[in-house]
Amino acid sequence: MRCELVSDHHSPDAQCRAIIVNYHGDIDRGRASTAIVYFDDDAEFEARGERLRGREQILRFLTDREARTDRHTVHVVANPVTTETSNDTVEVSALIMLHVRNAEGGYALERVLDTVHRFRSTACGWKIVSRTSTPLHAAVPAA
Repeated sequence: MRCELVSDHHSPDAQCRAIIVNYHGDIDRGRASTAIVYFDDDAEFEARGERLRGREQILRFLTDREARTDRHTVHVVANPVTTETSNDTVEVSALIMLHVRNAEGGYALERVLDTVHRFRSTACGWKIVSRTSTPLHAAVPAA
């Protein structure tokens, strides 16, 4: 595993919040596969209703996302709250607002996800061990 340390001069919850921002930024900047450095070997990751287990499955998802050069996104991390901490674990809940670029070049809010990121302290710094996400609001039934 390649070590990618977020500055350890900050508190563990600040480091973990920075990881959430960094890996979403990697996706938005077209280098999604590089975000794998933020995940632990046995991490679990939910995306679009699918549960991915382990770095291999997560990397495949990130690589596929990176290959979609026609999809331009901006993830805005809002309301991050550290909900649990111990010496070697941190849990952060946050809303992720996913904006997608439209044909006119503007960005439209596609969805808002309620996420929980769980982190573990490792020899390589804090790593994501699980990420769950659910739509903030239930889908509106079609008329």
